[in-house]
Amino acid sequence: DLHRLIRRQRQMCIRDRDRPVLQLIEKICQERGATLYKIGEDAKFRLIKATPRYQRFEVKSIYRSYPDLFLPLPGEHQLQNAASAILAVELIREDGFKVTKGSIERGLRKVDWPGRIQLISGRPLLILDCAHNGASARFLAKYLQQFYSRKKLILVLAILKNKDVKSIGEALCPLADRVIVTQVKSPRALPPEEIYPKIKVNCRFFPLVEKEVKNALEKAKIMAGKSGVVVATGSVYLVGEILELMNKKTKV
Repeated sequence: DLHRLIRRQRQMCIRDRDRPVLQLIEKICQERGATLYKIGEDAKFRLIKATPRYQRFEVKSIYRSYPDLFLPLPGEHQLQNAASAILAVELIREDGFKVTKGSIERGLRKVDWPGRIQLISGRPLLILDCAHNGASARFLAKYLQQFYSRKKLILVLAILKNKDVKSIGEALCPLADRVIVTQVKSPRALPPEEIYPKIKVNCRFFPLVEKEVKNALEKAKIMAGKSGVVVATGSVYLVGEILELMNKKTKV
């Protein structure tokens, strides 16, 4: 509820938003005497270098400049998140909190966000991402096109009920050589039989169904081969189950 989020006579920092949402936020801020700061206007970022595992970038805000920042998270959307965090910290500095420029730089350098384009080395390479809506799926798709367009790519997909299966499928399925649909251990899990008809039109071949996450992952690895890439996405639950499986395997 934006009316609860936006407080009177305070500051608010936002990143990119659809025009109708932005107009609503601007209206509420004006009514409540709140100051609105926007990424792209009050804080601008520029990519310096992007790799599959990290990025270097600069940020120029209305308060300070950061000419060479390191972020151990891939994906252009993470630069927007980082710029938002920097601007938010600078705003609380104006309220008297002591946060140094060096603290911000070190904080970004040490960021660890499991399940957000998380690369797990191996043959094949495994990429875990919690994308569970159209927007996050498109961010993941852009990353995969940038760095792995020439690799054989096997997609393992599990989605919860009430999620936009169609948008997720449109963004990711065309990039995959094969798609394997599975089901996580949750009462909110959408059965593979219900995911299948909603994504098959976007797949190069008919999707495969493996009800157990463990079996889906093993099949994907075999299909990808040692030089390929397995991408598991569609749900936070799926990423959690795979990490748990890998943790158990490591302990054995």
